[in-house]
Amino acid sequence: MTPAAMLVRCALCAVAALAFLPTAQAFSSARKVSRVVEEPVVAPPAPAPDVAAPPAAAPTEARNRAPAPRVDLGAIVAANAQRAAAENRTLPPNDLRFGAITFADRGSLESFATAWAFSGEERLRIVHIGDSHVQAGWSTAVLRDRMRALHGDGGYGLVFPYSTATPYAPERLVTKHGGDWNRVTAIHNGLSFPLGLIGMSSRATAATDWATIDFGRSFTAAGSASSSWTKVTSFCREGPGNFDLSLDWGSGPVILPLANGRPGRLGVQRAVVAPTRPLLRIAPVGADPGTLECEGFSIESEQPGGVIVDAVGVGGAQFRSFLRAEYLVEQLAEVSPDLVILDLGTNDYLYENRLEADLESQIRALINRVRRAKPSASILLTTVQDLEYKRKPVTQGDAFVELIQRIAASEGCAVWDWFQLSGGQGTLQAWREAGLARPDMIHLTKEGYDRKGAALADALTEVIAWMGAHAEKARALGE
Repeated sequence: MTPAAMLVRCALCAVAALAFLPTAQAFSSARKVSRVVEEPVVAPPAPAPDVAAPPAAAPTEARNRAPAPRVDLGAIVAANAQRAAAENRTLPPNDLRFGAITFADRGSLESFATAWAFSGEERLRIVHIGDSHVQAGWSTAVLRDRMRALHGDGGYGLVFPYSTATPYAPERLVTKHGGDWNRVTAIHNGLSFPLGLIGMSSRATAATDWATIDFGRSFTAAGSASSSWTKVTSFCREGPGNFDLSLDWGSGPVILPLANGRPGRLGVQRAVVAPTRPLLRIAPVGADPGTLECEGFSIESEQPGGVIVDAVGVGGAQFRSFLRAEYLVEQLAEVSPDLVILDLGTNDYLYENRLEADLESQIRALINRVRRAKPSASILLTTVQDLEYKRKPVTQGDAFVELIQRIAASEGCAVWDWFQLSGGQGTLQAWREAGLARPDMIHLTKEGYDRKGAALADALTEVIAWMGAHAEKARALGE
């Protein structure tokens, strides 16, 4: 690496505490959820007893930690100003944005860049897969807002009646349910019924069961465009013994005939609805006994163009978790994304502070499944922010970066190095002191996730512009 590139990399590591400085969530695992439950909109509850979660952090002065690296604001501004001048663009005062996405082969993002260019005519779709950082929905909501501003609204995307399976829903959604729903998620071993792309599955067993999804601000933020969310694709099991499915978005129920489908098939059915309110009601229809096995829905506009950004997060998930999803390939093919962001890793090395020997094979296997679903889809791998567990630093961040970079180079993926961009080893305390990281020293606050989402949106926008200005050129760190 050249001295100039080294300087920029150092600047990247420093950006953290100032530019974006940083959770969202706790993890739940009970096998059954009963009666009526409502998700908090702002902060998820404490973790359930059966899911490992760190204790509250001790006061700062009690921590046995090396001081966070000093940040040289002048050096960061100077480095970014130099880079901006080289690209013939102007930075506003104190602009610290530097969200570089790198790749060894520009073909890694060529499909995404093409879809980006034609989003006015054809749907652009981004699927963001991750753990609790993604299930919270905060960073993905910011990314969704930013992409909609550029490309228009193509629909909400993937959604699930979350209260039937987990204590919290993504940002801007509130879900409720009544009755007894059995559930499984991607963090469970020995699944009693299959999973799909969303990584959660719930089963209603009585005709009196129900669930609602209140899109709230997501619905109203879309304004008049929300009335174009008229296409609903359901992922529910078909065949005799299953209930039919009722969808009511304010203009009366639309019935999907699941009971007449092929036995045992996890079906893909579409309905045209007329949303007149933010609340979507889901209910089984038919005579008891019966089953409604639901793996979620995709909410889309029937009009061409626009963007959909899907938040696919499961608290506590590892790379291996999504390998348990039997119908992931089938449903991802149905969704047909242009970009898949694999934003995992925290739970793969947080607890033991080491990279398992088979982690590389798990990452490659998940990449392979994405490619099986849609060979042309671009894949963006991310790295994990600085972490602590039980008041001790987690020191595998750099090793995970090296692993991700190596896999990306050989698999033809791009990389967004959030570990370095957010500051690198030992910098999360600065995020916490700025009110951007939670006391568990694993998750961010809402403001922290908002900044992460904005940084990712900047990085995607920037890399598309960079590719247009540097035809046929690969992109390395520091360029």
